[in-house]
Amino acid sequence: MTEKTFRKRCNLAFSLIGAEPLYFNDGDSREDDAFEDDGSLHVRRNGLRACFDVSNGQSLDAAKQNAMTRLVMEALGLAKRDQPLPGRVAVEVPEEKEYGDEDCCPHCGKEY
Repeated sequence: MTEKTFRKRCNLAFSLIGAEPLYFNDGDSREDDAFEDDGSLHVRRNGLRACFDVSNGQSLDAAKQNAMTRLVMEALGLAKRDQPLPGRVAVEVPEEKEYGDEDCCPHCGKEY
């Protein structure tokens, strides 16, 4: 993918998630890759890295962040619908906690 094509796809992806484009030139020595870091999705192609705020300033939970990541990855042609996201870009969604007796007040039954 050429830099021009990559920027064009990135700009489409940025518009899908309502974020401003943010690019960094990492140099040609870096491999093409994609990874998540503190609520941002970084995608690097040919030394140009696009940074997408998929967490809305870290205000979205993991499931919503992964949904935003999916929009970006599909717009860039790096993920297919109905297939899992690559491991380095997805945020682990915590399992819902099941409350037991030890998670409740023994006097009133209120959950901690």
